[in-house]
Amino acid sequence: MINKIRKVILLITAILFACHLQVAGKEFFVSEQSIPDFKFIFDKLSQNRITYNRYNDSIFSIHNHDEWIRFFMTRSQKNHKIYNENEKLLNSIADYFETDMTDTTKENILPDAAYDSLNVHFFRNYAYALTDPFITNRVTDILIRNFKNRQDQNYYCLRAMSWKGASYYQIWKLNRDNETLKKAYDCIAYVADSAHCHTPEELGLYGYALQNLCLSEWTLHHIQPLKKLQERYEKLEVLARNHTADQLEVPETRRQLWINRIKDRDLEIVRGIYLTNPELIEKKEGDDLVKRVIKQYPDTVGLSISSKLNLIVMKLRIGEIQTRTALKEAKEIYETSIKPLTRQKILGEGAFNSLMNHYTNLAFIVDTARVSAKYKKECVRMFCEDIIRMFRHRKDQQNSTQYNQTLEHVSTYPRLIKYLSDEERIGFVMELNVATQVTTYAHSTHVARLAEAMMKAIIRHQRELLVGKLGITSKWQVRLHQRQLINFITRAALCHDIGKNSIVSVVNNDYRQLCDEERRIIRMHPRMGLKYLKISQKLKYYHDTTLGHHKWYNGKGGYPSDFDNTKSPFRFMIDIITLCDCMQAATERVGRNYKQEKSFEKVMEELREGAGTRYNPDLLKLIDDIPELYNELERIAIYGWPDIYYEIYKNYMR
Repeated sequence: MINKIRKVILLITAILFACHLQVAGKEFFVSEQSIPDFKFIFDKLSQNRITYNRYNDSIFSIHNHDEWIRFFMTRSQKNHKIYNENEKLLNSIADYFETDMTDTTKENILPDAAYDSLNVHFFRNYAYALTDPFITNRVTDILIRNFKNRQDQNYYCLRAMSWKGASYYQIWKLNRDNETLKKAYDCIAYVADSAHCHTPEELGLYGYALQNLCLSEWTLHHIQPLKKLQERYEKLEVLARNHTADQLEVPETRRQLWINRIKDRDLEIVRGIYLTNPELIEKKEGDDLVKRVIKQYPDTVGLSISSKLNLIVMKLRIGEIQTRTALKEAKEIYETSIKPLTRQKILGEGAFNSLMNHYTNLAFIVDTARVSAKYKKECVRMFCEDIIRMFRHRKDQQNSTQYNQTLEHVSTYPRLIKYLSDEERIGFVMELNVATQVTTYAHSTHVARLAEAMMKAIIRHQRELLVGKLGITSKWQVRLHQRQLINFITRAALCHDIGKNSIVSVVNNDYRQLCDEERRIIRMHPRMGLKYLKISQKLKYYHDTTLGHHKWYNGKGGYPSDFDNTKSPFRFMIDIITLCDCMQAATERVGRNYKQEKSFEKVMEELREGAGTRYNPDLLKLIDDIPELYNELERIAIYGWPDIYYEIYKNYMR
């Protein structure tokens, strides 16, 4: 009886998926077996991703204002089309496999041929350099579900598990959740422990797994003890030193990669663990390790730029080099080997990450040098210019999320920003915001203009709304401090989404629907913003408006759940930012591909429905009672975006 039911379900599934599902006029199901045409699906996803990347990578190559404005309109239309196509394509995969994935305790209903086809075409047509970690996570879930139960598919199961581990690792760089990092470790460890090495392919996966288990992050975050890390290195060394394993040839390029990892073992442990968190290694043991590394490289000829700078930092740490000597050596490395590379028009992900890593060491060396503060400031300003330039010319490679952490690190690294004035620090963060997510910066600017118009109307028509707020005790004081109030709400609006700098790759993901984990990460941006506010005393006042701009007026909804906006002394300011934020997002015409913009009147109807629950009713009544305010907000929301993009062009593109 159960088997008959399964056959009926399979037949219904086949009929449904054989019907009318099309993208760009083409069916993407193979009618003979009712298996989706995964080749077509991943080919189309690849084409869309390449087109999407081309438009995003071109933002900073246009130097004519009118062309730049037209470019954003064209880009928006193109990306909207890509978004809709990708939604259909990805949903077709999820819907087809839903029957098997709903209850993983039961046998598969769908044919193995469907899983084999998904496996072949995902890895052949899409995985390398085009997929993102969230799509990888979903696809590998499907593959592992099937391959784990097929003894003849051990290699493909391990390959999917290896990619799943890599995707968790990249997701961890966004959500900073150690549970996610533990999942990454478990997947990779599973591959290392389960690979039988009976084939060259399995041998390669085994070596790849060992290589990745030698990363310092596992120990730094208390997932893999230092002793276990050393054991992983020893196993990798055994594999690397043997030209063959189980009579299987080890490709020389791969073997050399493993040998280099072994060679840099002590350097990696010192740099990645001891110098990052000295508590994880006894001081004497750590210092001895540093000395051993320094002794290991008496001559730096032939060493990488990174290794040279790491050695200088280590020598400084244990006092084996004078600060001026260290600065002189670092300056020579910077002038001859680093600075020229930052001038490249396109920086691939590997080159970008490698270059960015140097600036932490350079900032440390400059900070510890016994030279004038003026000289240090000059160096840091030069470094910041390099960093902004590199972020502008970074070529997006969506399977890596490292640059999100890099952006947060350089924006808040004390040894770097301590030599910048408050305004320079804020300007540096804003420049990086423009370099990585122009549409988010434009959104914040748009919200700021709406909020400014709201504040001016309140001051002009209903000052009593501000009495009792921010220490103001009378309507007369409102008029006296009107400039400060307008400046406050404008700056608060500009800063409200600053936390998105830490999750750029998710925020910029407008080529497909967000998954649940991405939505959870998005909800982290208000709290992530607090780290950026700490870089300047001038930003500390925007703590509550940044943290609370997604909270409901009555405090019963929105996020973060542990922040009570109803008890905040800045509650009224939060209400203004929240209202203007929603108003702008709903009428957005350029930066949001996942929806069509709405008319201003339609948006106002929706806002009125939320009066008293989601939105401050006094603010909505003010808009309805004052026609000139209503008209001004409509003008800014619907027609103000070209002026905003012109301002961005004028300030950042020339």
